[in-house]
This record gives sequence, structure tokens and C-alpha cells, in this order.
Amino acid sequence: MFGLVKEWVSINLASSFLKKYVWIPFAIHFVVYWSGSGLAALADRYFEKNDLLEKYKIQGDLLKRSGGFDWSKYYRNSLICLKNQLLVTIPTMILIVPIFREILLTNLGLIDWIESTAVKLSINDLWIWIVLSIIQLFMAYMLESACFYYVHRMLHRPWWYKRVHKIHHEWRAPVAVRALYSHPFEHFAGNVLPVIVIPCLLGMNIYLIYLWITIGTINSLVAHSGFKSITADSHDEHHKYFNCNYGLGEEGFDWFHSTRLIDKKRILQTDKN
Repeated sequence: MFGLVKEWVSINLASSFLKKYVWIPFAIHFVVYWSGSGLAALADRYFEKNDLLEKYKIQGDLLKRSGGFDWSKYYRNSLICLKNQLLVTIPTMILIVPIFREILLTNLGLIDWIESTAVKLSINDLWIWIVLSIIQLFMAYMLESACFYYVHRMLHRPWWYKRVHKIHHEWRAPVAVRALYSHPFEHFAGNVLPVIVIPCLLGMNIYLIYLWITIGTINSLVAHSGFKSITADSHDEHHKYFNCNYGLGEEGFDWFHSTRLIDKKRILQTDKN
């Protein structure tokens, strides 16, 4: 029995399907994440020793008053992120991607329809693929934003926060490498599942999936970098105040539910009056 299981695993883990839809996407995410985190760590190190970047660090004054970063904790957090990638991301991709891509969509005929449509389109219709790709990326972004927002709101409920999400809020001033510093369940439900399932449901071609993984990883790093940018400013406020800006760098759902920091301040001002 063990021999059959071992043979099945060795055959399937080396299959062209998993290579295309699991190993290459994970490798792209892994390289982008750690190279980006490394550059951000160098910037953080430089920030401690010089004043040049201080004006670009969102909570620079707080970090200066507290004596800078705890680099031993910085290193330990990095190991947790690596563990999440190896022990949660990879198994989830191996189990979930074939289910949605190979079984569900193939049985529904969606994959066959996409591939047959691709054959019909000639090189002169390249602009059609460009437009379709932009639409798919936009839809994926909106769906992933919705998933992140509502899962994140749920994790801020007392029961979930105490048992799951609290670990991610250990630092009030976030840094890039801590984007994946979280409880394994949060990493599974909030970081991995939406990112891999949504492209499958939208029938993205493999090259668009690679681009999607790259964009998603960079966005997460920038949002947690602590350096001023559109996405980082919003998410930094969430780590500082806890009860606002639940979206990852975008405020569409926060605007709809009045959970932006500016909405909270407006409510407080109204109550005072």
C-alpha cells in the first residue's frame, strides 16, 4: 500500500500539470517575495542609520523613539513566513489547483471552450486577448479584494482575533517580510486560497496566472513595507489603529462599509458634536 502511494506521489508531483500550475507559480512567488523582502530589509537597515529615508517611512517617528527594529525578531518572523510558504502554500496549491482547474472546470467544459476559442483567434486578434486579459485581471483583483476584506473583517472578531489574527498585529509598524507572518489558518484562508482559486475560476491562461502571482506578491510586499505609497499608507494605518482600513491597500470595500480611517474620525467627530 505504501509503495502505491509513494509511486502515485512521485508521478503526480513531477507531472507537467503541477509543474505548470504549481511549481512555476510558487517559484515566481518565492523569488519575488524574498528578493523584494531583502531589498526592503536593506532599506529598513539604512533607515535606522541615516535620516535620508526617514521622511519616507510612514511611522518613522515611532520607530526612532522605540530605538529602531528588533532585528532578532525580524529574523524569527522571516522563518515563520518561510514555514508558511513551505508547509501551507505548497500543499494547498497541490491539493486545490487540480480540483478547480482539472476536475471542476474540465467537467464543466470551460477549459475546452477557452482552448478552442484560443485556436480560433489569429495573431491579428491579439488586441482581443489583451482586452480579455485586462478584464480578467480586473475581475480577479475585485474578487480577491472582496475575499481579503471580508476574511480580514472576520479575523478581527474577538474570537478569531485572539486565536488567529493577533500574531499578525505584533508589530504596529509593519515591514515587507511580515506580509506572510500569520497563523497557518489565516495564511491558508486569506493569503493563499483566493489567490490560487480565483484565476482558475476565471479560466486565466497560464502566462496571465504568472503575471497575477507576480502582481499580488509585489502588492502585498509594498502594502506591508512601511514606506509611503498608495497601498502602504492605508494598510499602515490599519496596523496602527487596528479597527479601520481592512482592505489590502485599496479602499473600495472600506468606503462601501464606512471602515476607512477617515470614516471612523468623521463618526467620532459627529458623536462629539
